[in-house]
Amino acid sequence: MTSGIEITEKQVNLLIRRHINSSVGKRLGLELRRYQVVAAISCYQHMVNGENVVLNLPTGTGKTMVANILSLILLEQNPSSRCLYLAPSRSLAYQHRHYSKWLAPKYQSILLIEEAKSLDRLTSLLSRSHIIVSTPELCANMIRSRIISKDVVNSICMISVDEFDDHFVFQYTDSGASARFDSQYQKLYSCIPDNISVQLVSATDPKVLINAGNKDPVVKAFSKLMDEKYAPAVIEVCPRLYAKYIPTARVEHVSVNDTNVFFLAWAISVEMALTFDRIFQETGYLVSRDYVLSRLESILQRTVCRIRLISGSFVPLQGINHKHFSRLRHLLNCHEHLYEDMFSGFEFQMRRTKIFNLQLDDFVITELPRLIDRRPANEFHVNLQSKVEALIAILNSHKGQSGVLFSRKIRLSNAIFKRAVNDGWHAVQVDSQYSDRLRDKRLNEFSDGKHNLLIITRRTGRRGLDAKSAPFRTVIPG
Repeated sequence: MTSGIEITEKQVNLLIRRHINSSVGKRLGLELRRYQVVAAISCYQHMVNGENVVLNLPTGTGKTMVANILSLILLEQNPSSRCLYLAPSRSLAYQHRHYSKWLAPKYQSILLIEEAKSLDRLTSLLSRSHIIVSTPELCANMIRSRIISKDVVNSICMISVDEFDDHFVFQYTDSGASARFDSQYQKLYSCIPDNISVQLVSATDPKVLINAGNKDPVVKAFSKLMDEKYAPAVIEVCPRLYAKYIPTARVEHVSVNDTNVFFLAWAISVEMALTFDRIFQETGYLVSRDYVLSRLESILQRTVCRIRLISGSFVPLQGINHKHFSRLRHLLNCHEHLYEDMFSGFEFQMRRTKIFNLQLDDFVITELPRLIDRRPANEFHVNLQSKVEALIAILNSHKGQSGVLFSRKIRLSNAIFKRAVNDGWHAVQVDSQYSDRLRDKRLNEFSDGKHNLLIITRRTGRRGLDAKSAPFRTVIPG
């Protein structure tokens, strides 16, 4: 690829018209927008000179489209090169493949999302492909095992990493926070030549957050790692160019008053307070609860070696029994599952309890709710509370419409699916318990009107947001 080649918006539009497969775009309901072309040209102008870029566009503006326009420009400049798309999930990998077949049908693409059954055939396809779509883990394994040959790797002119923030792991430390790549991405990073330009794609650019006044140490650590590894140029587009395309909605919060849930939540809080009391009784340390809870995973992994007291001073972590921190993690987990209606087997009992009163600086005895765990096994199962009645009321207020319902847990989705079907909804589920092929089939059926309620888990639901046939969305909050 020749360094410093200039290209204009008019030239890119002519290039797209020459290559685009209109029938694929019509079938998938895709359209090209001017700001996507402008963003792709900005990326190209940096990457053609060997720089890395981070594409900063909001959710719903078509960042995946920008990456595909960019690859078309690069491949047209150098037809013997290749572009590599990396996505954190199979569903996003499929989306990239669809877009490449729409925008660059002349250039053969290959989707690598499962282990090869025929190595000879795969090697042959790779040798003829200009666009490779995969996940970081599988791509790294194929490079290391030489299924993707060194010649193919050396011909790559651009790597586009979709949802790149999914590949960062954060930990709080004594001095703030640290960040690193997850093991899957680190494996890939170590076997890719340094001279390949990288496009990082996400709606979460840490530099933008910092410039907006975000002081979270995790965000600073994220930004520092990006600078150390990639030193990317930030690609932004004037907001007025995409303002009308950003998905908007009227958000209505529905509160649910459930006395049983209230007392269970109170009981969990009491158990947490008593755990901090035990630390005080054993060590004499009145530790800062906010500090401990915000860094709990780092404390359990022993990447933090001291903790802050209420007074502001620090003490060594080694003097505190780790079972108390494990107990706190369990209670936080309980709190999360309670509000997800995944709290079967728990109850509360009012008991006279000795607890430390910070204002009095002494222990007092008072009647408080205590958490009782009667589960036969250490698992969280569904126990639908008053929230489901409010949910059904919301659904029934939209009779005659189609909608998407987001849940975070598959077990909860299963229970709500049964309840919705009993209430007359033609519901369908899409989540990780089903194959990619079946999920695609169900999404298409929903878009075609065969079902009027799509129940989808939130991570898988990145695809549900594209369901234009659904005028309402409901989220079951935690």
